[in-house]
Amino acid sequence: MRIGKIKMAVKAAILLIALLIWAAAAGCVDLPGGAGSKLSDDVKDVIMAGNGEKAALETKPKSYAGRGEPQPVDPASLTVQAPDSYQFDPATAGDNDLVTADMIYNVKVSGESSGSLKRILGASGPGVVVTTLIPKTIEHKQHVLGMDFSIDPSRIYDVGDNRYAEFTVEDPKADFDIRIRVTLKLFRYDLSTARDSGLTAPLSETDRAAYTKGEQFIETDHPSIRQAAERINGVDDVETVKKIHEFVVQNLSYDKSKAEKALSKTYGAARALELKSGVCVEYADLFIALCRAKGIPAKYIGGIPTEGESLGKGHAWVEVYLADYGWVPTDPTWGDTGAVSFEKLRPSYIYLTDVRHDEVINQSDIFTCRYVGLKVDVEHSLVIDSARTKYIAQVREEVDRGKGELDQLSKGIDSSAAAVEASQAELDYFSRQITDARRNLDARAFSSQADYERSAQAHNSLVALYNEKIVAHNAKVASHQADVNRYEAKRAEVNASVNNYNNIK
Repeated sequence: MRIGKIKMAVKAAILLIALLIWAAAAGCVDLPGGAGSKLSDDVKDVIMAGNGEKAALETKPKSYAGRGEPQPVDPASLTVQAPDSYQFDPATAGDNDLVTADMIYNVKVSGESSGSLKRILGASGPGVVVTTLIPKTIEHKQHVLGMDFSIDPSRIYDVGDNRYAEFTVEDPKADFDIRIRVTLKLFRYDLSTARDSGLTAPLSETDRAAYTKGEQFIETDHPSIRQAAERINGVDDVETVKKIHEFVVQNLSYDKSKAEKALSKTYGAARALELKSGVCVEYADLFIALCRAKGIPAKYIGGIPTEGESLGKGHAWVEVYLADYGWVPTDPTWGDTGAVSFEKLRPSYIYLTDVRHDEVINQSDIFTCRYVGLKVDVEHSLVIDSARTKYIAQVREEVDRGKGELDQLSKGIDSSAAAVEASQAELDYFSRQITDARRNLDARAFSSQADYERSAQAHNSLVALYNEKIVAHNAKVASHQADVNRYEAKRAEVNASVNNYNNIK
């Protein structure tokens, strides 16, 4: 009996080791900001059941709590014929942008496929599945004009308000890239523009409950959050939310060292308030938690900025529901830098998600990767080409060039003013000489008529020379005035460029 028990224990140990090998062979890498190497539920099911399906590579559609079933999207619908009005308009550069965004996934493959895993799964693996958020058209905020893929996606689908592209690559022999190029027209949308948008649909009770409750990282019922919320009050929801925005900006400092890390721990609203610091996610979490603690619906928004220090990275901001305006975005992180205000944003946001914890991409920010039978690492990068950013740079160059020209014109004014001053001094000298000569003539203290005539001739010569000097002086005065006029014209031009820069920036 003892030997039999030992044999059974050995078999159990072997089975446990085999299960651990299976789990190690099929993992999930989430970058950036994901949960680390962790199996998503559907992959776990396949490994544990060993049912021979290829679901380890091909994700089966499933329902997501509160968001419904995945809805397939026709790739042909991703490219549209846009009207001319969807070109970038420099005259309203503060309100629109035309952007090309390259979402690049460099997939690095290493290791060899596991024969035992193949036999257990009955799959043709190894393989890689990359699932990423992609932009979709959102009224008044962004219009997707076109989308190109370096590798055809295995499927494109919507879950709730989010859109995803999934790429399945079986048995990759070498590293490969997935490149998604998206062309979008972006629009400034904020409290100031929401007043005229007409997007004031009532909020359902289900959505109101969802967006006023606490959740992970948004600890609405935490004592510190409750205490802070109780001290923030306005005459209406708009004023209350504005004060919440001010509170977040005043009580958090941006942690650049945390932002520079590829993977960093998320604090959550309560911890961020305690530490008085964080990055965009913490600013968003605290803002949302305070709004919800006041009974005001608020939600997380994630996406891609087209300018600023977050360029080439993901970014988080928020939307708050206001009865007279609908869902209104605001950005407390950029508000802390002074780049935007509570009421006014910029057309610099590519919207990707309105879900704080997205199980489709395994709680990651933008994408997730699953692999079977090999080891995979993914480097994610973003390249943004913004017509507005180029125009802003052009205007800034005009301002800098104009300031340089003003400096040169100012030096010219100083030089011509000095010439006028010297000419005036010379005129004053000749005027004194003429006065003295005239005084001598009037005194008639001459020994002879010849002396008088010589003095009169000298006087007349001084007068003639003085008149010539006056002509030259007047020319110098006119030249100086022309320099002043050129300076004033250039100053008005530079001021117009500065005002234009400030308005669009």
